Amino acid sequence: MVSSDRWKTAQRYEQDYWDRVATEVEAQGQDRLGGYRWRRDQLVRMLAEAGAPEVSDGSARVLEVGSGPVGVIGFFPGVHKVAVDPLEHFYSGRPLLVASRSPDVSYRTGSGEALPVKDGCYDLAIIENCIDHCQDMDAVMLGIRRALKPGGYLYLTVNVRSRPGYYMHRALSRLQIDPGHPHTFTQSRVRPFLRAAGFDVLHLEHGSFSRAWLDDLRGPSLKMRAKALLGVSEYLVSVIARVKEQ
Repeated sequence: MVSSDRWKTAQRYEQDYWDRVATEVEAQGQDRLGGYRWRRDQLVRMLAEAGAPEVSDGSARVLEVGSGPVGVIGFFPGVHKVAVDPLEHFYSGRPLLVASRSPDVSYRTGSGEALPVKDGCYDLAIIENCIDHCQDMDAVMLGIRRALKPGGYLYLTVNVRSRPGYYMHRALSRLQIDPGHPHTFTQSRVRPFLRAAGFDVLHLEHGSFSRAWLDDLRGPSLKMRAKALLGVSEYLVSVIARVKEQ
């Protein structure tokens, strides 16, 4: 858990980021937000590989925590869909950011630590590239587990770093050099984190640190090259997990 002031700094960083994205959407069109569709396709495939293709058949009740302005949930089939984000009041005032929203999603302002939803209602929870932005990760995971039905599914993605990069990023984060990410992960930390939160990991996929490092080292921006030189290049881990049986 980080302090309230540290989390507010992260939220200001996040809001500034989406302000920049809105400018890019104005220049490039809604394809700038096309990554949500890629995540939807990954989620459908991973659910099938985890032995739960029925969750994608349109009959599921779906919750997304930290959805951003649209979220994976905007493109995923479901009979009842709710998205929660602490910056929803900001997104809803930016027409360019919300133009791709699906009308069958209820977007709500709220934090993962105090979800504005009923317990035991959802078949699937999505937390996509968000958990390391939260104030209290354990409280967020507890809230998600409570919101899910017994045996409900979780789709979580998070950027991770090498072991040296983990310690370097923690130091940089405390200096607020990377203000948007109060927390950091290694790949080996993901499974224990989910087990402690009451989930069994069914399927896990991950990228490559060496590929991420090379991409940053060869990148067009000074920031990317600095990440490589500091050893804080990150790659994605994606997980399908299920609420543990009692």
